[in-house]
Amino acid sequence: MGTTSGTLCGSQAGCDGNSTCGPDPNTAGVRRCFCNGGLRWDPIQGICAENVTCQNPEGCGGSSKTALIAGLTSGLGAAILLGTIAIHLYKRHKRIKEARERLAREREEILNAGGTRAAKLFTGREIKRATNSFSKDHLLGAGGYGEVYKGILDDGTVVAIKCAKLGNTKGTDQVLNEVRILCQVNHRSLVCLLGCCVELEQPILVYEYIQNGTLLDQLQDFNRGEDDVNLAVYAQRMMDEERLMDIVDPLLKEKATTIELETMKALGFLALGCLEEKRQNRPSMKEVVEEIEYIMSIATTKNVEN
Repeated sequence: MGTTSGTLCGSQAGCDGNSTCGPDPNTAGVRRCFCNGGLRWDPIQGICAENVTCQNPEGCGGSSKTALIAGLTSGLGAAILLGTIAIHLYKRHKRIKEARERLAREREEILNAGGTRAAKLFTGREIKRATNSFSKDHLLGAGGYGEVYKGILDDGTVVAIKCAKLGNTKGTDQVLNEVRILCQVNHRSLVCLLGCCVELEQPILVYEYIQNGTLLDQLQDFNRGEDDVNLAVYAQRMMDEERLMDIVDPLLKEKATTIELETMKALGFLALGCLEEKRQNRPSMKEVVEEIEYIMSIATTKNVEN
């Protein structure tokens, strides 16, 4: 039985519907109204009221509804936040992709400008696939410029991939211009430069693959007979005897103009400079390209004047 209301009663008729008439345990022979279970006596209102444990002044009947609203609001806010982040990341990815595509087009324009044979701009992924991520099994050799790897392109073409040393200070545009110029040099005795890659940490040049040994093997084959002389020594001797043009391919000299012969001679002197034994005496690739540009510009000017 609940708390006592303090109201005396002779029978149940003396109590309301929320209380029950019963003997007072503290006073013999006295009957009082006791609040039914779950109810307690409210002396302010003078009735048996529900036993409320909620301390919220506004009541607790809507607590579950409030929690539901709060949960929905939090979930909606989180969804909006995630959506905003996703949109931002998508736009950022799109901007980066568009910038890369634009840069690739600009680089291809540099490579293809002014030449009859277009150079290819290889991606870093293509180069890594071709060399099995620069595996040592693909390494052909190393020199002052860097390392050379044998590679197989996706279409099955075998190539020689020349990888500059780390820390190479050549800028991307400089490498592209060098490739553009070198791709215009076309001769059956020269290794063909196919293109380059400027996506990776160091510049990379891609040449056609020649199976008959390296240039050094051809220039300095000391296993020849005593009466034979390696090509580098022979060229130097002919230059000392002022007979440098005697070692130029006859097909090049045939029907050549005076200006063309002078250009060949100038290029021959430049080539001999590249055969210097000490590396510090040899011109850099940048200097070679600049010299070739200078020689060709003089030849062009003379042709125009004539």
